[in-house]
Amino acid sequence: MDRIETAGGVEALHFAWAGGTSLDHPHYFRIQGPATLIKFDNANHVHSVWRDPSNDFGADLMIQHHLEHDHGGAEEPE
Repeated sequence: MDRIETAGGVEALHFAWAGGTSLDHPHYFRIQGPATLIKFDNANHVHSVWRDPSNDFGADLMIQHHLEHDHGGAEEPE
């Protein structure tokens, strides 16, 4: 919820529905915003997904580490 609030709050979320309106009919819904994506698909069995579209492929931990810690790199020759 903190990520959603930081990315514009619930006002920035969009909701979409497709399919039937009873549990015995196939249906799909999606909640999407800048910091979250939730999908629920109920055809003949259920699939659900939660993703963070702003970080789908993970953080670059190596660059983050080097930015946060000085490793005393090679000095420039004089």
